[in-house]
Parts: sequence; C-alpha cells; structure tokens
Amino acid sequence: TTWLGALLFASGMASASAVLLLLSRSKAPESAQWLHQLLFGALAVTLVVSLGKLFTLDSEVRRLVLGNVYGVILAVALGLGVVAPLVIAGRPQLAGRYAAVTLTVLAVTGAFLLRVAVILSSEAA
Repeated sequence: TTWLGALLFASGMASASAVLLLLSRSKAPESAQWLHQLLFGALAVTLVVSLGKLFTLDSEVRRLVLGNVYGVILAVALGLGVVAPLVIAGRPQLAGRYAAVTLTVLAVTGAFLLRVAVILSSEAA
C-alpha cells in the first residue's frame, strides 16, 4: 500500500533516534533533548501510519494478514516497539534510571519486528 514507505521511514527514524539518544547522553548532553523530541515524534508518526495502514487494507487482506502468526508479530511490534517506548518517552521516570536503555532496546526491537511482520505478511497474502 501507499502507507508502507512512510511506515518504514518513521520506524527507521524512531530506532535511529533512540540509538543516537543512548549514545549522546554522555558525549553530547545538549543534543539529548532534541533527540528525545525527535524520538517521541517519530514514534507517534509510526503509530499513526501503522493504524492508517491497517484501516485502509481490504477486509479480505486484513483477515489474511491479521489472522495468523504475522498478525501476532505485528501486534507485539506495535505494543512493545511503539506504544511502550511512547509511554517511556513521555514519562521517563516509569523506567527509572535505565529509561534510555529500555527505550532504545524497545524501539530497535519494535522496528525490527515491524519489518519482519510487514515482509512476511506480504508473503502470506
């Protein structure tokens, strides 16, 4: 669909900004706030585009994609890789002193699982 490019770009921006945020904490703390805002925005765009992609699918294709293991992978990718990092980015005190590490691991894992779900679900359809 037309949403696919935007989805992959937004999730790539989220994972890249999460890694840069983790690396810049000690080297360039002044850029950490900017990277944090970029990460929050990229995660929000990823969530919106993911939902847009799901709602614009034909009902038969949606049943094929979501009705198997790839739908479960997609749900895990969106839950743990997009929604959970959005919550942690909005309220870092929830993850404690390891918020940046948790955020990075979840965002990168979520981007990987999102790509796995998109690529493998296209094979199922």
